[in-house]
Amino acid sequence: MDKEKYLIADNLICGYRNGFVLEPVNMSLTKGSFTGIIGGNGSGKSTLFKGLTGELKPIAGKVTVGGDNFTSLSLRERAKRVAQVPQFIEKSPIMVKEYVLMGRMPHRAAFQFNDTKEEMAIVDQSLNLAGIYHLKNKRVTEISGGELQMTAIACALAQRPSLLLLDEPTSHLDITYQSKIMNLLQKLNSEEELTVLMIIHDLNLAGEYCDHLLLMKEGAVIIQGKPEMVLKYNNVEMAYNTIVVESRNPVSGKPAIFQVSSRFSKR
Repeated sequence: MDKEKYLIADNLICGYRNGFVLEPVNMSLTKGSFTGIIGGNGSGKSTLFKGLTGELKPIAGKVTVGGDNFTSLSLRERAKRVAQVPQFIEKSPIMVKEYVLMGRMPHRAAFQFNDTKEEMAIVDQSLNLAGIYHLKNKRVTEISGGELQMTAIACALAQRPSLLLLDEPTSHLDITYQSKIMNLLQKLNSEEELTVLMIIHDLNLAGEYCDHLLLMKEGAVIIQGKPEMVLKYNNVEMAYNTIVVESRNPVSGKPAIFQVSSRFSKR
């Protein structure tokens, strides 16, 4: 049986007045999918992301989540279904557990000022899932960049969303935290059936972890599908205007892309 189509962009056009505007985007992501949006700088990844999250109002078309028009939902209802992890996370001198507790705000009753036992249990569970329970009493200003990204993911998990959106969660991190974050997302995706959609620059991470990719260039999705189909050298060279070699990870068999220096790329 086919899985439920959960996130659908139907002829979505969004962008900026008198500025960059996407060509119509059509995509249909199943519940429990793990999708990456890839493409060069200025290709439209962030604009599409903002259109999907409702930050940019559609010029035409629509986005549906779980069968409902996303932009017609209240901000509270959106936050109950969809959690976002931004690219840049502001550090504040609050404790990690207090930061993660903010993820419960969409579920709080009006005029509720006290933290309930249930809420704190969800916070502890989210910290455990992210592998940062030991940091709960540290201040956000005292933790590393990788730990901060994990804290932001834990905050998103505390929302108990069915769809998790992440904007370049592995950028500027070393391979230790890149692996931790991607393995965590893969675990949540496979074990909790959390639908994951992320902007990602690293093509090899995208090929290794995602099961669906959208490749963008100049405001258009030029190809989408399984990583094995999208990460062909001709697609990548067309999108990025650079010479690459297409290969496979010798352990997982997943697609891998290698850049070629100008010393060896003369044809």
